[in-house]
Amino acid sequence: MLKKLLLRSLTLLLLAVLGVQTASAQTFWSETFSTAAAFSAWTSANVGAGTQKWQRSTTPAVNMGFNTAPKAFASPTAANGFAFFNSDANGSNDHDAQLTSPVINCASQTSVRVRFHSQFAHDVTSQAEVRVSTDGGANWTAYSVLKEQPSYGLAQGALVPADIVTEVALPAANGQAAVLIQFRWVGNFEYGWKLDDIELFNYVAPK
Repeated sequence: MLKKLLLRSLTLLLLAVLGVQTASAQTFWSETFSTAAAFSAWTSANVGAGTQKWQRSTTPAVNMGFNTAPKAFASPTAANGFAFFNSDANGSNDHDAQLTSPVINCASQTSVRVRFHSQFAHDVTSQAEVRVSTDGGANWTAYSVLKEQPSYGLAQGALVPADIVTEVALPAANGQAAVLIQFRWVGNFEYGWKLDDIELFNYVAPK
């Protein structure tokens, strides 16, 4: 242990001497859905068919129709509340589930990124996006997320990971004073999407 501490100290000292700087992330806005009021500040809608909308839960192990028995959702604050959309409960209906944030001020930010935690599974076809609007929702810029990637275990019908951490650059939000962030899922009779611990941060590249 002592050798490891000494090695780490020497490494940090060397970086300081050489003037090496690493990238930094300055979080300026976050959401953990820790209360019902916090979730109510968001707008939940399904502009497609079916009865389901985004909801809030404090039960990380809720199954939501997954075809395999997943581990409980393991976001850092899942037990205090998270948002979810149950596509399975929506039945064989084309859904367009949208969860839209309150207005966020990004006017002083030059390189906005979003980081969030998920538990996600799909069946046949689905389109998961983070969208940005700067004009009150009249127009949106979409960024695709949660694609089929073996490293995420997101292949069709795959075993559901306990926690997927996703980071996406949102250049449409840079320098904008009235930003809406929206999580959108288009699909039909999929499984579920749990969402928590959302952070907006300003990415600062290393010099």
